[in-house]
Amino acid sequence: MPITNYSVLAGKPTAGKVVTGASTHYQITMQAPCGPFTVAVNIQSVDGSEVLYDIVEDFAPPDLAGLQALPLGMTALKSEPGGLALDFVRSTVNGAPMITKAQMTLLPQASAKAKARALSRR
Repeated sequence: MPITNYSVLAGKPTAGKVVTGASTHYQITMQAPCGPFTVAVNIQSVDGSEVLYDIVEDFAPPDLAGLQALPLGMTALKSEPGGLALDFVRSTVNGAPMITKAQMTLLPQASAKAKARALSRR
């Protein structure tokens, strides 16, 4: 299913912190033209659903050259097969899923802050 208003942000991450409230997120500050931008990464579910993650050190996107050619800042993308818009759960690369649920780890709610701190040190 296509995502409407899909975009990609190219910039330099300059800060990160855990933000609590109605929903706990890891907040990343990005510097780019027309910015700064704030990126919120969900690290704790508020509806009881699972938050899964995986860290792939050597991840190579299907169209690295296309992504590298994007200007700094926010760029609108069409959500279509073969395009630059990535859906890590539903997309395939060379016929294989980019990631499977079996490869992912459940982020325990009790340690979401600790996981976020660990991710921020990378």
